Amino acid sequence: MTIYVSSDWHIQHDKDFIWKERGFETLTDHDVEILKHVDALLETDMLIFVGDMAMSVNRKALIADVFDRCRAKIIFCRGNHDPTLKQLTELSKGTTRERIIVNSYRLLSLPDTFILGHYPPTDAEGASHNSHAFDAPEYVKGVTIVHGHTHSKIRRSKLGAVNVCWDAWGRFPTIEDVRSYTREHNYE
Repeated sequence: MTIYVSSDWHIQHDKDFIWKERGFETLTDHDVEILKHVDALLETDMLIFVGDMAMSVNRKALIADVFDRCRAKIIFCRGNHDPTLKQLTELSKGTTRERIIVNSYRLLSLPDTFILGHYPPTDAEGASHNSHAFDAPEYVKGVTIVHGHTHSKIRRSKLGAVNVCWDAWGRFPTIEDVRSYTREHNYE
């Protein structure tokens, strides 16, 4: 099983500061590329998604489509542009595949310990404008905060915190990518 983490796809977000900044010629090119990654996931994989899957008037239908087409198990931490937890839970019932819907800030052991959340710690890169950012505990060796929201190309947002936005990786990084990144940048 491969475990992937990602955030901030913003499917159908028709603002060029999203898709153009990511190097795409059109919104359609952007969405096709992201969905190509979704379609490549296997039944034995897991996708941990930490918010902002789609951004349009029909975002619920777009998320339902991803829930239906993605073969991997999904753990979905709600972001600021996602439907309510109740709506996401209802959408997840439309598929036979396993979907776990949670609000931000959950502990997950894989065996490493991660804090999953859409928002970065308050003093992280890109968090200064964000009233939703949380006050993360002081860095604890072996605990990594996995977040999105910033749309920054910078992966390390703070000691112990890794930005998994599409903007930072251009793909779905794996948990191993996150582990390697934290080791390479002396998080341990």
